[in-house]
Amino acid sequence: MSSLLLFQITAVILGGLFLCYGMDVRRKAGACDFVAPAWQVLMKFSAFALLGCCGWVVIAMHTPDLVDWLGLAFVASGTAFIVAAKRALGRAHTFTGQYMKQTQLVTHGVYAITRNPLYFGVFQCEFGAVVWAAHQ
Repeated sequence: MSSLLLFQITAVILGGLFLCYGMDVRRKAGACDFVAPAWQVLMKFSAFALLGCCGWVVIAMHTPDLVDWLGLAFVASGTAFIVAAKRALGRAHTFTGQYMKQTQLVTHGVYAITRNPLYFGVFQCEFGAVVWAAHQ
């Protein structure tokens, strides 16, 4: 298997995990709007557009080298934080611009390490994607 194909398969798997866990945009029962729904729609559109651009870069890329693999390692680490955070939050997770009426402080799992693992994971994913996109 070529390194390009391995890179692309890995990136697609990580992208799928990011979509399932990090981009859970469904409205939860008991969620209230923190900002106007129009802003939430704009945020969702922007997030999916960035993911689409990242996917395009992965499809159109040339043979990856060490810099690209390093970027992918950041994406993998960030995705792991996102998955762990979402699993620890469970039903308490809401999308940006929403909050739950019945709040609950989560202190187990990855939340015992950092109070903002979702932000930290998304930042790592974005940093890794910028590294390989800029390099390509």
